[in-house]
Amino acid sequence: MPYAIRSTVDYHPTTARSPSARSSTTGSITSSRRQVSESPNTIDNYPWAVNRHLKPALGSKRLRTLKPEHVEALLRRLDHDGMARTSLARIRSVAVIALRYAQRRDLVARNAAELAHIPADARPQREGRSLTVEEARRLLAAAEDDDAGPLVVVGLMLGLHPGELCGLRWNDIDPTAKTLTVRQARLRERGPDGKEVLRLGEPKTRRSRRTVSHAGKHIRTAVAAR
Repeated sequence: MPYAIRSTVDYHPTTARSPSARSSTTGSITSSRRQVSESPNTIDNYPWAVNRHLKPALGSKRLRTLKPEHVEALLRRLDHDGMARTSLARIRSVAVIALRYAQRRDLVARNAAELAHIPADARPQREGRSLTVEEARRLLAAAEDDDAGPLVVVGLMLGLHPGELCGLRWNDIDPTAKTLTVRQARLRERGPDGKEVLRLGEPKTRRSRRTVSHAGKHIRTAVAAR
């Protein structure tokens, strides 16, 4: 009988007995997720979650005996070790995806990970820290004579992320309406050879695609640098 995480990630009906085929099947599952709906950053979570956490904890368990309690025990242990709630959620999500793969192949009747709960008192993700006024002044002063200075000014004053700044085009700026529209961003992903590559694509969330008003002064800074 197939084993839980090992089989759901490595299993293929025609090659399950071949050790050499297992790693390639793992790659094919990751590739299939690329073709569905996952972002490159989400895909990068799979090997981290499976190899570092799911396989060591659950890989020896038979699929049909895997219970939500087994998944919850792993999440509680990781929570006790200090892992943040968002990371726990990513691990659970990868387990859910793997077990859905098993469900579609009639290897398991229910999805134990989908029924498992993240500890209610799990540590929240550490909040990002904003620059102080003094730090912002020093950054603006340092960027004054730099070629990237206008980008720094626009990003700092309008609250744009570095990837959003790198995705800006001149037709995203409307000097008349004094608005700036974020339509794309620079994204990091893994190429076929496993190396990190950069590309332009849609921002990750609907909220990220936005129009920033009252941007006239900072638009003039960008236009002047052109």
